[in-house]
Amino acid sequence: MGFGYHRTNKWIAFYDQRDNALYKVPRGGGSPIKLAELAYGGFYPNFGWGPNGSLISLSAEGLVQIPAQGGTPKLITHSEEGIAHGHPWMLPEEDALLFNFYNSTGMVGDLISTAQVAHLSLASGEIKILFEGGSRPRLTPSGHLLVARQDAIWSAVFDPEVREIVGEPIPVLTGLYNQIEGSSTPYSVSREGTLVHLMGEGDATSSELVSVGRSGLEETLGAPPRNYSLPTLSPDGQRVAVAVGNLIDSDIWVYSRDRGTSQQLTFDGGFFPYWTPDGSEVHFTRFPGGHIWSKKANGTGTARQLTSGPRWQIARQYGVFHECDPGLANCDIGVFSPEQETGVELIVQTEHLESMPSVSPGGQWLAYTSNESGQEEVYMHPYPNVDDSKRIVSTAGGMVPRWSLDGRELYYISLANQVMAVPNNADDGIAFEPGTPVALFDASKFRTPIPTFPLVPEPTPDGQRFLFTRPVTEQTVRIVVVENFFDELERLLPTN
Repeated sequence: MGFGYHRTNKWIAFYDQRDNALYKVPRGGGSPIKLAELAYGGFYPNFGWGPNGSLISLSAEGLVQIPAQGGTPKLITHSEEGIAHGHPWMLPEEDALLFNFYNSTGMVGDLISTAQVAHLSLASGEIKILFEGGSRPRLTPSGHLLVARQDAIWSAVFDPEVREIVGEPIPVLTGLYNQIEGSSTPYSVSREGTLVHLMGEGDATSSELVSVGRSGLEETLGAPPRNYSLPTLSPDGQRVAVAVGNLIDSDIWVYSRDRGTSQQLTFDGGFFPYWTPDGSEVHFTRFPGGHIWSKKANGTGTARQLTSGPRWQIARQYGVFHECDPGLANCDIGVFSPEQETGVELIVQTEHLESMPSVSPGGQWLAYTSNESGQEEVYMHPYPNVDDSKRIVSTAGGMVPRWSLDGRELYYISLANQVMAVPNNADDGIAFEPGTPVALFDASKFRTPIPTFPLVPEPTPDGQRFLFTRPVTEQTVRIVVVENFFDELERLLPTN
């Protein structure tokens, strides 16, 4: 969840992803007060305090203002298709705010590199673009506009009379911790001149492919260390399709376990790889656009686009996928044709977040993640007749289900990052009678492409091992407090 202090230090606001709602609680303690539910799931919507104790928050339609006592959010900006608004920051006079325009059709790094910093007058509704390339805008009492650009904080002098910056922004702090490569470093600044930011030590990008036994014993696959994400095994277990690179410019590679060789499969971008059931092709998501493409696994031919539309789409097996609003929000589950580009059909679509579907080997059952109960759990439907019944398979939370090749077990990740195994007690292996989930091992040490993205328990065909990516070196992150920061800003960028 995200949280933020009110400027009077009397209230703390926070967002709870379990019900997609904003709350506030007295700083001295007490019961949380629910202010509003927001039509924006997935990653938490950034927000800031507005005039008279109200809150300004990101929503699916634009920025909204929520009354201090709670109630219906009021839309104050209208975001056009493919554009998102975020990171609102109220100016001291409480008559205007700064915020970001984002191109929401690309990956996270694209959002930041093309982000525009804008000024909004609450009285007239007039919006003025200040400059491009920066996120998390803040205006200090010293008259300096701050933004984050990847691993640095940039600044420029701001003229409030004409609502323009004076000169070009310059970097004032560099080499900071950046949680997602290509995005923007988190920071905060007080009205008294204290800056808080993060510093990271160690290489967070280099990782290796490992297989992990049911007892937690790890073995490396022998592939050279790279910036790996989301490995997936071919049906015969001999090849690994994996994204290599950061979120801005990753491509799909195929590693052959028996030959010990790697081959680059895509050259125009690729993420979220998944094998077709016969192992002849790899489906993947390509940005910008977030659509599903396919490429022959042997590297011949050109990639084919299989889906289209305004939402991000992530393929799973048997033509099942989940699609989300940009930022992996408001996800639903659908089906598409793996043979050619056609329309898509949503088969599980509610007001809740449904994602990471997995179809049983015989094609009779659909497992997926949903937050319908207030937390992520693994649900099960008959397939393709998903309306016939539904049940919860996980206990005490669960995410990212994956089937064993014989359909005798269903695996998932618990909320504590344990790999869980659910036995199928049905005699024929076609019906599904879930047994009690059993914890196999702790997967917390393994790597995900985004810190808030869950791990994927990728099983080998015999169900005895699981594929993960493991950081080559651990990265440590520390909080840095910089006092008298306004003095340094004035030295670098005199306001007079």
